Amino acid sequence: MKKEQATAVARAFGGEVWAHDDGEFVVGFELPDGRMVVLSHGGVAEYRDDDALDERKPTAAISFRADQADYWVVQDAEGRTHFADASTGSGWPSEYDADREARGLSSRTGVNAWARPQADAEPTRFEH
Repeated sequence: MKKEQATAVARAFGGEVWAHDDGEFVVGFELPDGRMVVLSHGGVAEYRDDDALDERKPTAAISFRADQADYWVVQDAEGRTHFADASTGSGWPSEYDADREARGLSSRTGVNAWARPQADAEPTRFEH
């Protein structure tokens, strides 16, 4: 979201505006039990606490993209699916970008990885 959009959402729902990647902004909410919820242009994600938020390890995420068919994810040989934005479960907008990320992941970790359509990926589910 742009700053003006995030500010309007934060004002309406009582959240805080946080600067995010690439000049984008998100709205963060702390729930009474310590969980964190982050709302971005791509979706909403829930984190168990501040540490999980810092590590970008959501316990649940929902993507606002209605059709994931045109997006790509990275699958590794150990069965993990990697998303461009793990907090919203959003893939890369092109096969080229996902393939480039897969090659980088393989190079960094030594684990084979490849790009595949996001439509084939397991959906992100809430954990309670």
